[in-house]
Amino acid sequence: MAGNVEEEHVEEVKIDLTAPTTTSNITDEWHNASFTVELTATDDKSSVEST
Repeated sequence: MAGNVEEEHVEEVKIDLTAPTTTSNITDEWHNASFTVELTATDDKSSVEST
């Protein structure tokens, strides 16, 4: 052995099993012109980087 000995380390890991929620500004109406769809993602536990 070369003396490379270290004590054991224990870490707690939490895994978020809840999927993020995505909502949009879409309605159930017909559109006959261009419009912009806005998506909003939320996650109360881990946050969301993008959707």
